[in-house]
Amino acid sequence: MPHGYCYMWNPGLVWLHMISDSLIAFSYFTIPFVLPWFVRKRRDLPFSWIFLLFGAFIVAWGATHVMEVWNSWHAQYWPAGGLKAVTAIASVATAILLARLVPQALELPNISEWARANAALESEIHERRELEIDLRISESRFREQAELLDLTNDAVIVRNLRNEITYWNLGAEELYGWRTEEILGKVRTNFSRPCFRRSWRRSKRKRWRGDRGKAN
Repeated sequence: MPHGYCYMWNPGLVWLHMISDSLIAFSYFTIPFVLPWFVRKRRDLPFSWIFLLFGAFIVAWGATHVMEVWNSWHAQYWPAGGLKAVTAIASVATAILLARLVPQALELPNISEWARANAALESEIHERRELEIDLRISESRFREQAELLDLTNDAVIVRNLRNEITYWNLGAEELYGWRTEEILGKVRTNFSRPCFRRSWRRSKRKRWRGDRGKAN
């Protein structure tokens, strides 16, 4: 027997139930379209699958209200019972998973913690940018000073605490014979190449002989 007989086919009562069930079903069918769109737009959202599960549950619940409208004129209670069974399964699954999800959701940081972490991150980024600017300025000054040192005829050699050569100017290249890319990072106590030492010794002997001949 259709529900209309239970309502005594009272037009006001029939339309009250029909309009109410129709509006509820329309609302339930609208919400599931919004939830997937929200999840697609916010892919970084944790536990996004729970929104989709809520959407499936709401669709099933809306279908039961559609059957209530249908059964006001047609007595098809087996399909209505089947929809209610599907809704019951979706409801129980959603309730169980939501209960298991709540402890994990409570561990998520709140808005104030996110704000403090974001402020700390911005401060760190700002400090690193300032440090990078200072390093670039220092590097530029070092290059300028290195260019000035290359203009001098004197040999300028710089070592670090590990006794490695970190700077070698053009004067050192001309004096010892090592190019900059060959000597940087090396640990050496005697800088001159063997060929330079031999030529230096020959020139020293020649000067000594010449000075000795003049003396005689």
